[in-house]
Parts: sequence; structure tokens; C-alpha cells
Amino acid sequence: MRISIIFILFILFSSIAGAQKVRWQKTYGGNAYDQCNSVCLTREGNYVMAGYTRSNDGDVSGNHGDQSDFWIIKLNYYGDTLWKKTYGGTKEDEAMSIKQTKDGGFIIAGTISSNDGDIKASLGRYDFWVIKLDALGNMKWMKSLGGTGNDKVRSVIETSDSGYVVLGETGSRNGYVGKQKGSIDLWMAKVNKKGEYQWERSYGGLLSETGCTLIETPDKGLLIAGATESTDDDIVSNHGERDVWLLKTDAFGYKQWSKTYGGSDFEEPHAIIKALGGGYIIAATTFSKDQQIQSNAGKCDIWIFKITEDGEMEWSKTYGGSEMDGANDIITSWDGCYIVAGMTSSKDKLITKNAGYFDAWLLKINASGTLIWQKTFGGKMNDIFTSVKLTADTSYACFGHTESSDQLLKGVKKFDGNDFWFLSARDPLLPDTTFYLPPTTIVGYVRDIETKGFIPANVEIVNNATNVTITSMKIDTVDGIYIQTIPAYVNSSISVSADGYLFYGDNLVITDENRYKEIRRDIELEKLRIGAKLALHNIFFDSGKSSLKPESFPELERCLKFMKRNPSVRIKIGGHTDDTGDPATKKQLSLNRANEVKNWLLAKGVNTLRVSTAGYGMSKPIAPNTSEEGRQLNRRVEFEVTSLK
Repeated sequence: MRISIIFILFILFSSIAGAQKVRWQKTYGGNAYDQCNSVCLTREGNYVMAGYTRSNDGDVSGNHGDQSDFWIIKLNYYGDTLWKKTYGGTKEDEAMSIKQTKDGGFIIAGTISSNDGDIKASLGRYDFWVIKLDALGNMKWMKSLGGTGNDKVRSVIETSDSGYVVLGETGSRNGYVGKQKGSIDLWMAKVNKKGEYQWERSYGGLLSETGCTLIETPDKGLLIAGATESTDDDIVSNHGERDVWLLKTDAFGYKQWSKTYGGSDFEEPHAIIKALGGGYIIAATTFSKDQQIQSNAGKCDIWIFKITEDGEMEWSKTYGGSEMDGANDIITSWDGCYIVAGMTSSKDKLITKNAGYFDAWLLKINASGTLIWQKTFGGKMNDIFTSVKLTADTSYACFGHTESSDQLLKGVKKFDGNDFWFLSARDPLLPDTTFYLPPTTIVGYVRDIETKGFIPANVEIVNNATNVTITSMKIDTVDGIYIQTIPAYVNSSISVSADGYLFYGDNLVITDENRYKEIRRDIELEKLRIGAKLALHNIFFDSGKSSLKPESFPELERCLKFMKRNPSVRIKIGGHTDDTGDPATKKQLSLNRANEVKNWLLAKGVNTLRVSTAGYGMSKPIAPNTSEEGRQLNRRVEFEVTSLK
């Protein structure tokens, strides 16, 4: 009976797996079962949820069968969908862990049983599957790991050397799995940044072990939190039937120390973080009420404890009611406290309200584990938080999955069954007066206009009013992606330059529709060659005049930088107009405007022999003059490369 209960809780915690101020909430999914297992907060302030979907309607498309696919959704601060992706085959494939990588992309690990669709190789009934996405959600590579037995993923991290360690359990004795010590071992494997296999390690005893979560330590080793039933080999002792097990290794996975924690019943960890002031905080679930578990309010409580760097316990606290309560995540709050996210089926003692079977549960504790506040969220069905993130305005972004459509979820757009769930909550001890404007983000590829290959380039965001660079980044040929945040209240422009190519520049127009969201703009550059032309749409003149307006200066600066980077290049600046008015007058106006641009460049030190001009008037339109949009395109200044020597 005990084994069946802990198995049910394992599924709920890991696979489904003052008044609180709810600011907003949204759900995502279809009419089948959709479950969020992991969330990462991106550097630009957005979120990416990872889990699985059995739907192929509503918000979901591209599911490879009627079972489960990896489902990945990127959201902005307000929960608006930026993009969504499905990956998998026709059988059961479930994403369990996601992290943002140093290059702005994402590493995702999960368990697969398919051998078709996106999955190119399967080794057994269940395998580890690691996929690398770029910042736009496109798959860069994939890797299957395991053997012919059952191998299941729980967590993945990026390491200091830009490789990836994936953690879980193995029932295999072949394939990528080396020596196995018992029926089920804790297993982790390392791949490099290209997805190439590097090493694997199995740990355990004669019985069953699993790896739940891990972090990299300051010495570039690993601290692994798992669960164990054994009392031999890698496990020195066991307090009861199933203990929390912490394993410290070096950077190559070789064991440095091993310790167990718990009571005479079942325990299992779900999250581990670095503690303020040193040591680590572990969020776990416990059925015990003896030994290291000082109290237990019911069947199963949240258990939070702190250890030193060497694994010695400093304090231990439990939280719950008379039924089943569990933790899935813990983070450090803005004030040096901790926020715990999980679920509860209790309706008494610490829990003052429960709307259904399992409610999502949020707790705040201080640095020594004393409860500050707690609150439940949900309706009459199962509602569970699997992750919590601290936002820039000190609110809490809570993520999980919900089956309810009543009470707290009443009026929220929702599909049938279980859906992904995003809820923004404000700390009840803080006034709800913080005004926060999330960033607007511009993102896309930089590539060759002909070959579509990625280009090493420099991307800058410029304040048009001051002509000062706000932010810049260099991109390479591996991913070819730039990500830049834009102050939504600043008139700005984007500039892209690359050796051997014409430059790119354009104004960034922030509208009510794209403000605080993610703007997709792929940029294609033309190779530097004789005859190559570049329209300078962001050079402005008053109507009928040739004097340069101040908002032209960022574009002119881009031209100047191009000339300085390419000192042997000669160009011809051409002026063009629409077809309204007298042709002769328009031709002279276009020449005058071209000469104004030339004179500006000469005043900045460009040799006069490198710049010629021409006025074409209305003779060379690039769009029909039948609309204002077409006429606007024809009113332009452009330059043409005339010599490379």
C-alpha cells in the first residue's frame, strides 16, 4: 500500500506534476491532456514552459499522434504566446526539464518511447532524449541516451564548459549505460555543446534509486538530489524505506561524498537551490514523522531543509495538513526569503482553504524556515504548481497545470481536460502599486540573402534622438540569432554590420500591438560587390527640400561606419522620387538630396574621390506609384558600389 501511495505522489509531483493578490492568469492547451513540467525564465524577461500534450486542437498543432509530444511554449510577461512547438513521434514523449542556454537558446530533456517523427534513434522502451533549440524554438540537434531497458529523465542543466548533464534513472545494462548496481540506478550522462556523448555514471545499491534534480557547484562539480531505497554500495545508510539522497561529484561525475536524509517512511526531493549565505536548500516530500522529520501534520507534508556545503543538516521544517501536500519548486525571493510552489489536498491545520482535490499551493518562508504566509489556488479539480519564478517587479510568476474551470478559474479561457497554467501573484505583504513595463524584444536571424547561411555580425540598437548605442551584441555562424531588448518609450533603430557585406539599418516602430512583446525580424545582408545597391529609407527631408532632417543622422552614421570599415570601396549615391509633379524639378531635387548626403560624408572625413552622385527623379521606381505606400518606397536615397579598389 505504501509503495502505491508514493508512486501516485511521484506522478502528481513530478509528472503531472493575508489574501494573495492574483494579478492575472491564463491557460494553454487543447481538449485532451496537457501537462507543464518545467519552466525557465529567459534573460529578456520572458518564460518558456515545457511539458507534454496529447491534444491536436485549441492552442496545439503538429502533434505527431494521439499520444504525447513534447510541447514548448514561449510567453511574454503577460502570458501572451510568442511561439509554440511540438516535438516527438507517435508514442509517448514527455519533456521534463528546460533551461535557457548561454547562447540564448534552450536545452530540453525528457523521456521518449517513440522511434519516428522527430526522433531519429530509440534504444529501448523508454530513453533519455535531449534536444537543443535555438532562441526561436527551432531544433539544432537531438540525442537519445540509454539502453534497452527503461530509462527516464528528470532534469538537465548546462555546465560551465557549455556542455549538458542530464539526470534520471536507468533500468538498462547496455547501450550508453555502463555498470549497473541494482534494479534501478540513478543515472546521468554528459554531452557537449554539439550533443556529442562524453560520459555516463550510474550510482546506487541493490534496490531502487532515481536522480531528481541537480545543480552545478562553485567548484564546477555537481550536487545531485535523488531518492534511494538501498543501504549498500554508494549508499552508506538509510533512515527508512526511501530517503532523500544527496550526492556530490566532481565535474566528471566522480563521487566525492554521499549522504541520506529522512525518517522511517518515504521521502523524495524535488528541487535544490543555493542558500543565501552558503549551503543549499532542498524542497522535498515526506511521509515520515520521526528521526530527521520533527513533525508531520498528515499523510504527506512538504519538507524543507538546509545543509552546509559538506552536506551537514542545519535545519529542517515541515508544512501541511492532514492529507497529502508536496513541493515541486523553491526559489529565493527579493527579500532574502524563500518561495515554495507545490500542491495540497488538505483542508485543515496550516491550509485554511482548499477548493477541490488538489489545489496549487504557494508558501513564503524566511531564511530559517519560519512560515510567513501561504495561499491555495484552484477550483474543484486538480490544480498544481510545478514552478515559480521571481519577476522584475517582485511578483511571482507561477506555472503548472489545471483541470478546473470554476471558482478561481471561472471566466478564464480554458479547454477540456488538463491545461498548462500561468498565474501571476503579488506578495500580500506588499502594496500592489509597483508599475513595471516589461521589455519589448526584437529577435531574428542574420544571414546571407542568397545562400541563407548565417553570418558573423554585429547588431546594435541606437537611440535615434541622441544617436547613442543603447545595446549591442555579436552573433556567430552557429545559431545566427540576435536577441535585443528595446526601451518601448525610445525612438530607436537597428543596425547590422558584417565584414564583406552591405550594412542594414531600419527604424524600430513600437506600436500598441507589439509593445512589450517579441518582434520577429529576420535580416538578410547582401555581399559586398560591384553593382550592389542599398536603399537608405531612413534618410529624411522636408517635402520639396533637400536639407537633411536630424532623424537622418543614425542612418548616415551607418553609412560612415561602412565607408571607414571598407576604405577602398567607392560608391555612387542616387536620389529618387515618386511620379508626382514636374519631372525636371523632381530630377533636380533628387540630385540635390544625393549631394546633401555626399557633403555630409565628406564633412566627416570621407575622401571626395570615393563618392559620386546622381539624380534619377521619377525614372527608376521600385514600386507602383498607385498608392501612398508605393510612392513612399520610391522616395528614397540609395547607394551603389562602383569599385572595390
